Amino acid sequence: MEEFSPPPYRKAIALIRNFDTGNMLRWLAVYHKKSRTLNFVMSDRLEGESFRDSIMREVAWQLDVERNDFLTSKMAQLNLEFIETLPHTSTELHYHVAFYNVEVYRPSILELIHGRNDLAWVTSEEICDRKTKLGVPFDPTLGYLINRSAVIQHWESADSKRDL
Repeated sequence: MEEFSPPPYRKAIALIRNFDTGNMLRWLAVYHKKSRTLNFVMSDRLEGESFRDSIMREVAWQLDVERNDFLTSKMAQLNLEFIETLPHTSTELHYHVAFYNVEVYRPSILELIHGRNDLAWVTSEEICDRKTKLGVPFDPTLGYLINRSAVIQHWESADSKRDL
């Protein structure tokens, strides 16, 4: 009798950055009402699609924008692949994720994002702490992947203005 093996966790993850927040770096998070958690825009690859193509498709769809309204890095910022049972799970899985930097630069798109109550700009510190200052948690898998990869550091959202 064959043993059941769950499908691998393969996703592209968008690191959507915004520097237009009072000289403070912020990352775009998506609020999921059902789980009451924050996550990033993530995508599964369709047949014949690269991780980059899949994340561009998903960012455009989830933000309801055109592909020319944002820039996506040509290569993944980081690829992470491992087999493990995460602390909040009970099943060992094969994880393969690719993190892509995404820049939203058009003022009209930034306004559109600001007007949606399912999207929030969060700090690096909140992401690394796995919850916002208001106590809204991040998806546990995302929190684990961010901290394991160190693709976002807690100090990155520090005010870039310095007193001289």
